[in-house]
Amino acid sequence: LFLFSFMLFAFIFRWEGTALKGNFKTVFSFGKPVASVHKSQVTKTEAWGEFYLLLQAILLFSILIFSWLWSNGFSIYSLRAQILGFIGVFMGLALLIYLKIAGYRLIGTFFLQNEMKSWSTYYSRIMEILGVAAFLPVVFYVYLHEVRNIMLILIAVLFFISRMVIYIELLNIFVKNKISPFYFFVYLCGTEIAPYFLLYKGVLLAITIAGDN
Repeated sequence: LFLFSFMLFAFIFRWEGTALKGNFKTVFSFGKPVASVHKSQVTKTEAWGEFYLLLQAILLFSILIFSWLWSNGFSIYSLRAQILGFIGVFMGLALLIYLKIAGYRLIGTFFLQNEMKSWSTYYSRIMEILGVAAFLPVVFYVYLHEVRNIMLILIAVLFFISRMVIYIELLNIFVKNKISPFYFFVYLCGTEIAPYFLLYKGVLLAITIAGDN
């Protein structure tokens, strides 16, 4: 999986590297609308590249979670249960990410239409960058057990930074549109924090079902 991810990323970057780097720069353009810095024409390779980078982020964190579970007792289960467990973790993460993106677009149909449309793209870019940045730390976590704790801390820091970027940009949207801080707090808890508790429960449920099988 790691080798496949690396080779496919190299292929995409070879053809659309300039566009992807330009897209990533928009993440750090705080206060500047995404639409104003992103080119209007998107090639098929670029679109597929962005879809793959998001999928790669999901795959890497699925491997990370599964490796942690495997080293903490899940290794005693049968191979079939382990495969089902990994699929359950992957599907749970994918469902969380894509439902959040779909939720942003749904909210954008009746609330802050222009901002939320750009926000769904912005959120995807953050996840894509996180997947690229976490690639080597996850590889080291899986194969170099002596540095596992260090890699886990590094991955946690990367994840924390990505969340802070998300919260800052969301706050910028709410402040720019003069929306009450109370609604920002409610929105933040409902769409950015609560889903991770649901993901935690979903992963435990998937592991339990896989173990029973």
